Amino acid sequence: MLAHIHPVVKHAERISNYKKYEDEINMTGISYPVSMKDIDKFEKLNDTISINLFGINENNDIFPLRIATSKKQHHIRLMYISNECNQHYVLITNLSSMVGTQINAHHSTKYFCDRCLNPFQSEDVLKKHLEICEESNPVREFYPKNEVKKIYKN
Repeated sequence: MLAHIHPVVKHAERISNYKKYEDEINMTGISYPVSMKDIDKFEKLNDTISINLFGINENNDIFPLRIATSKKQHHIRLMYISNECNQHYVLITNLSSMVGTQINAHHSTKYFCDRCLNPFQSEDVLKKHLEICEESNPVREFYPKNEVKKIYKN
């Protein structure tokens, strides 16, 4: 959280860069490691922070796990990575770069809906989409790869 609120240019991975800001975050009643169910409690304790949480599967496909009910002053996107022994949250600094490579190889900026991860060519088009999508549950659509070409060729 603090890495998003107080970004540093050099050695952003070092905890020592954020020690002086620890008191800005209220963690009352939340134990470490922080579970997904405690994110709601965290948002209630910290009224300027909202969190969207994403997962990743064995095919490296990214999908929404939890979407905040409203975007607040500090809107944070995190990737949740876990195995049998550990869980870890990683700050997503550029959703377009991370998810865009799953759509195509072009590196142009796309605007992604956090809720469905569909890409849009402009922020205006994304805003129109959000008016509809915000009423839906988070879901990631997966489309067939190359199978469509085979269907049309046969």
